[in-house]
Amino acid sequence: MKLRAVGAIALVAALGLTFGHLLEPFDFLTFLHAGRDVLHGRLPYAAPSSQVFRSGHAFVYPLYVAWLFAPLAALPVRGAEVIYAAASVTAIALSCRLLGRSGVAAPALVLTCSTTIVGLQMGTLNAFLLLGLACAWRWRDTHPVLAGVLLGATATAKLFLLPVLLWPILRRRHRQAAVAAATVVGLMLVSAALGPLAPLRYLQMMSKLDAREQVRSWSLSSLVQGLGAGRSLALGVALIIAVAGVAGLWWKRRRLADGQVLAATVLCSLLVSPILWSSYLLLVMIPLLLVSSDCGLLAMFAVCSWAIVTPDAASPTRVAIGLLAAVVAGAASTLRSPLQDLLTRALRTVWPRVAPVGIAAVVFGLAMVALPGPARSPLPAVTTIVSVAAWSLRTPRRHRNESRRPVHGPPASGGLLDVEF
Repeated sequence: MKLRAVGAIALVAALGLTFGHLLEPFDFLTFLHAGRDVLHGRLPYAAPSSQVFRSGHAFVYPLYVAWLFAPLAALPVRGAEVIYAAASVTAIALSCRLLGRSGVAAPALVLTCSTTIVGLQMGTLNAFLLLGLACAWRWRDTHPVLAGVLLGATATAKLFLLPVLLWPILRRRHRQAAVAAATVVGLMLVSAALGPLAPLRYLQMMSKLDAREQVRSWSLSSLVQGLGAGRSLALGVALIIAVAGVAGLWWKRRRLADGQVLAATVLCSLLVSPILWSSYLLLVMIPLLLVSSDCGLLAMFAVCSWAIVTPDAASPTRVAIGLLAAVVAGAASTLRSPLQDLLTRALRTVWPRVAPVGIAAVVFGLAMVALPGPARSPLPAVTTIVSVAAWSLRTPRRHRNESRRPVHGPPASGGLLDVEF
């Protein structure tokens, strides 16, 4: 393994030591408890009226997810936590490779994003959702049945990802689309047969969860409610945007590359989800990895993510360390040697992107001042999703990497961190 790869791993390890121990991985502990329940023949679901459900720590996933955590539930808790954290980091690194980035630059940048660190702190499923979508992308042509199964299983684990099933339909991969839809229906029916919740009752439970947590989340619906609208109107706005987005994708499906369509469906899923937490923004990496031809915008997102959210229980010193790590990783992945050309290359690489970002920052700042307090919390996440969507759908065809760069080919950016294992 080359020295620069070792440096990238050391950077990520330092972030793990800085932020990993600040709080318990509450999401993972919920999954672990559910896995222990099914191992002992108990049902993992709590009543919507219970304190556990109201606290936001209840298991609310299809039953098959609990069985996936059953092997870890047989281990000591601390050992299971370490294994799951290592598996999450590995899933992110593997996802970058499956999405076309063979060096260490892209994984290093993704892992220095504050939105990624928050998800790793909580022990969320998001790293494996990213991996599921990346596998479906990588095997979409060579193994369409397997790609469909993975796509359907990923969407079932988090139902807000169901719009992603439109991706193979829009690209006329009917076999993959049919397998994905059958996987969703099959997993829901199996979960209903093995547990107490029929699909309709499960959806009712999810509706109660949405009603409880939507207003506190970072979703578009929460933003609309923060502006004074009722919950029904907020959900209606999200539905209208979803329908308009799907119609627009259908209208322009022949002008868009495959990666753009996948990116658009993922971003649409995030935008219209009734519940959106900062850790969900890990999925924004799909358009940043697929549609971009280098690491420049990914590096910019890694730095800007620290303005969107900071890891839980992090002190200003730790936040500064995390931001510095993102800056170092971004500079190493986008700038090249020799040293005498460093400043020139920095200006050529950064300035074309700094100018529009600066204008967007001014507009965003004015919006933060003008909007009422309840609408300010979800604004950064919604703005991020909309901005990435606008950028990815307007990218010229020559920058769409699925038609020009093989998955295991040479790195695109040629930066200091862009070396292969």
